Amino acid sequence: MKFEDFRGRVIAYLSTTGKASRKKINADLCPEKGYSTVKNWLWAMCKSGELDRWSDGVSPKSEYLYFIPDVAESACAELVGDSINVGAEKVAKSIAPVINSIPDDIKSEFTVKSDGSTTITLRGAARLLGINHKTLSEHFSGGQNSSKLAKTLTGKGFEVGGFGSQGIPDIAFGFIVTYYAFKAGRYSTPQAEAVHDAFEAIGVRAWIRNELGWKPQTLAKTIDLAVSDNLNALVLSIQGLATSAQSQQAMINDQQLAIREVISGLNYIGQSIQVHGEKIHEHETKIVEFDNYIQQQESLRKDAMRSVLGVKPTVPAPPKDSRAQLIHLVNNYVFAKGLGKEGHSKTWAHLYRDIELRCHCSLEVERKKLEANGMKSPKKIDAIESLGLIDTAVAIACEVLEVA
Repeated sequence: MKFEDFRGRVIAYLSTTGKASRKKINADLCPEKGYSTVKNWLWAMCKSGELDRWSDGVSPKSEYLYFIPDVAESACAELVGDSINVGAEKVAKSIAPVINSIPDDIKSEFTVKSDGSTTITLRGAARLLGINHKTLSEHFSGGQNSSKLAKTLTGKGFEVGGFGSQGIPDIAFGFIVTYYAFKAGRYSTPQAEAVHDAFEAIGVRAWIRNELGWKPQTLAKTIDLAVSDNLNALVLSIQGLATSAQSQQAMINDQQLAIREVISGLNYIGQSIQVHGEKIHEHETKIVEFDNYIQQQESLRKDAMRSVLGVKPTVPAPPKDSRAQLIHLVNNYVFAKGLGKEGHSKTWAHLYRDIELRCHCSLEVERKKLEANGMKSPKKIDAIESLGLIDTAVAIACEVLEVA
């Protein structure tokens, strides 16, 4: 028998009813072709290239249906002849129907939302796919024993528990159609495959919109409103960010001002410490000079007493150390001239100035270097020693102070 399928193809089918008919073919007709069974004969044609494919058990269990391409049609007719009556009505039920459009009584089961997406009720989906409404509902009843279809949809982000009350989203409906068209095994329906072929080229959502007569202008208005709302929200968000940025900048400016004030205070404290240190150094120098002055006065007093008593004063020998010798020269000069404490300071200042002029150096700079290197309260005489000019300073002192 020949039938036209839902794709418009003309296909020949061989149908046998019941075990008796198959047994009759296997026992009486197949041996004539050299095969023990119809299945072996069809497999042989597949191997030889005469038959592209064949299917066994496409029709209900009580019937055996064989798909016979044109190239094997004549061989099948020769094999079967007129000995078997093929029920055309039964075979036609095994052929997938053609779905050109959604039936009017099922269109009411669809709903188009404002954003252009659609939903379909469980009952409408079951009717369109040719399956029982209860069977489809059981997939989404929930619980631990969820079906494979329900788990697949859940994995793709759908809330299958709401399909009964809120309807099935169009994208989810597309997955359900694919499942019942190709993946449900013996529960697959030709009607589901026909629905799948109807929307395969343009997509399930576009197909449903087209079938329901939905106008794109509605979507355009919806998009305009959505874009307008989004732009308003974006403007408000940008204004909020700008205000926040200004507040943060003001806080940063305040913090920078506070930091500058702290740094200024620390600089003032450092300067105060430096001035105080210089005063302490000057005070220590004056104390040392005063101590030397007292010692010299005591020495003069003793010499005066010895002179009154007729005792010849003993003049201490000059020290061998150059530094001590330089100090000794200055002190003797001051005491011999009777210059006192103020004259003592002026004598040292005059001597230091002559040493700097003759040796082309700066004792103050060298003193500060010694202080930076860790020497506690260095004096200019320490700077002279550091420069290696102590012997030169003694010679200059002898010349300046007119010491023989």
